[in-house]
Amino acid sequence: MMTLLIEENNDLISSIAELIGAVAWPTTLLAVLYIFRNGFAQALKRMGSFKADTSGFSIDFNEQIDAAKELFEDLKETATAKSGGQIQPLKPRTPYAQLVNLKSEIANDLDRLARSAGMDKGPGGINNRLDQLVGSGHMEYAKAEMVRTLVGVIASANREVTQAQVDRIEAMFKDLNL
Repeated sequence: MMTLLIEENNDLISSIAELIGAVAWPTTLLAVLYIFRNGFAQALKRMGSFKADTSGFSIDFNEQIDAAKELFEDLKETATAKSGGQIQPLKPRTPYAQLVNLKSEIANDLDRLARSAGMDKGPGGINNRLDQLVGSGHMEYAKAEMVRTLVGVIASANREVTQAQVDRIEAMFKDLNL
């Protein structure tokens, strides 16, 4: 009787161990996915396309590579070109590249304002520079908030932005009169 009870307990313990062994890897995988969910979400956003079928998984980065190449070419065009001994800036050809340049121009204007106010470089970034200018009294809070709003609009733009939208954003930038 006692041996029968011990054998049943051994069978039960063996069954539980097998169950734990079978569930351990999927549980670990789910835990890792949960812990790093933000990183995985960002990685999925960066992927051009993801295909899963009977042949397996494939990830196509060609669209994103093409988009990056196009942006590089647009930005190269905005570099200065020598013409007749003078340097002339070129306007980018795509609306998205124009927005990228506009954001850089805003940052440069803020740095220029800070230098003219006798401020050291300090921590980088448009928001930090705005905080410095407002904190030192060299810019009104309302104007700084308008700049933040404009930079936020530029940051949320995607590659499908239209020239009309860029023109409206540039008009707002000119109204700021930095």
